[in-house]
Amino acid sequence: MSRKRGEQLMAGKTLDHRLPVMEHLTGMSCEAIVHFTGINPVAQPDRLNEAFGRLADVFEVDLLWGGGLPEVGRAVYDWSDGQIVKLNQKGDQMVQWGVFGAGHQEGGRHFTHIPLPASLDEALNFEPLTYFPKTVEEYRVAFTADYEKMQRSCGDLCLPLPHHYTTAFHWALAIFGFELLCEAGMEEDRFAVLMQKFVDISVRITTAWSQVPGVKGFILHDDLAMTSGPIFAPDWYRRHIFVHTPKISSL
Repeated sequence: MSRKRGEQLMAGKTLDHRLPVMEHLTGMSCEAIVHFTGINPVAQPDRLNEAFGRLADVFEVDLLWGGGLPEVGRAVYDWSDGQIVKLNQKGDQMVQWGVFGAGHQEGGRHFTHIPLPASLDEALNFEPLTYFPKTVEEYRVAFTADYEKMQRSCGDLCLPLPHHYTTAFHWALAIFGFELLCEAGMEEDRFAVLMQKFVDISVRITTAWSQVPGVKGFILHDDLAMTSGPIFAPDWYRRHIFVHTPKISSL
């Protein structure tokens, strides 16, 4: 387990017979963190990065999904009081994600800072650039700073892999929620136009990440289905989602 090993794995080098390990550690409970590291991040927030560094070591993590190891200063919540929802410093509702908080979802919506369209027609006329206006250059500058921070937080422990969470389908899910997404998706001609607008933003994002110095790998994420199966028929995904994948990921 080391950053060097992660870099070698990303370069396609075979080191030994051990399977490479990629993890997303931030969802781990306080009890589990204490068990594996001896550090209570709620009681000792000044040891937050140390605690997750020990977790990376214990689990022999080579590649870290989605960013760096949590650092001192990140908000830590005590969920042992049984509360289901807490407010962060901005007054936003948060639900439990390990010792942290994740944005409270509403029927699949987690971009809750964006007003829910009031009608199907309003959803299909949604303009993503209103809320995500950054240019490739602006994204590149921000992502370069983000990646430098990720690397500092991980040190030599493991290789951080940045990610883009709303590649295509998940844009509409995060903004509209399940019900409105299903209605909009059935209006296929208009939905195709809307999806192209989301894809254009994803292309800006992946283009910017491709220009960040030192990035060895990158993860594209899309929640396409539930545990019971896909939300739409497979052919629908082929027409409206998978057709965009090469453009988003070929940079």
